[in-house]
Amino acid sequence: MPAYRYARERLSVAVHRLATGPGDARSRLIDAFVAAHTLTEHDFPPELRPDWKWVIEHLTVEKPHVNHRGEVVRSSVEMTVRKRRNVTASRIAEKIWELRESLRRMSDTD
Repeated sequence: MPAYRYARERLSVAVHRLATGPGDARSRLIDAFVAAHTLTEHDFPPELRPDWKWVIEHLTVEKPHVNHRGEVVRSSVEMTVRKRRNVTASRIAEKIWELRESLRRMSDTD
């Protein structure tokens, strides 16, 4: 089994949602994150871990919105993306694509 297969699979789904999902870049970014949210830094080779960390940091700047019962109404990602411009969302989407491509190239050399 090739190394980092799970990360490649999850990012491939995320990239597909970024490319074909409905709405603007921000909406598609939320859908893409849902596809990849189970990934951790350890799912990536050491040299790509800072890039994944960058993605997560840029998607979770804002705190989640909770109701009066303490239930999460909107996730940290939703709150962050809602406050970002489309160009910022596009930069994050590009980083997700770059990660997937880097993993793909690594698997080609396995």
